[in-house]
Amino acid sequence: MYSLLSNKILLLTLLVVSGGFAQNSILQVDPNNTIIEFSIKHLGVLTVNGSFTNFSGTVGFKQNTIQSVASQIKVESIATEDSSRDETLTSKPYFDVANYPLVLFKSTQTDAASKTIKGWLTIKGVKRIVKLRYENSEISEAVQTNWRLTTTLSRKEFDLIFGTMDTLIGDTVKVKITITR
Repeated sequence: MYSLLSNKILLLTLLVVSGGFAQNSILQVDPNNTIIEFSIKHLGVLTVNGSFTNFSGTVGFKQNTIQSVASQIKVESIATEDSSRDETLTSKPYFDVANYPLVLFKSTQTDAASKTIKGWLTIKGVKRIVKLRYENSEISEAVQTNWRLTTTLSRKEFDLIFGTMDTLIGDTVKVKITITR
């Protein structure tokens, strides 16, 4: 459930996939125009939603195609609309912020034709290749564009195993990153 947050961080990195660049350029992710969200099942029927509020990143472009993505999320910024749950999630055995304060993503491959980004996602010291899908849509003629990145992660693959609570929390974390530019 909480590793879903880490996955959202990965999605956040993908949201930086803003288009509209004719030359080589690097875009800094703007937290004021970016949302990193995640959801995970709890008790098999409830869905817990959350987000991360403190993150940074860059997206490299070459002639309107994404060439690279790098991001980091401060795990302590997890927000699930329940401060007690947020505090629990940042402790051991969950995200263990004292030892693993950041979730990191660095792309290794981008594919404009399939609208995918592959790269290394590091959560709680565990590094795995993940794949993000993205889409973009114009909101208005004022050149405002929404970029939506999504992925699904297994929290257990990132060593997010929660002891006696583990069976109550789903393994699948859905991550969605929205960037408005």
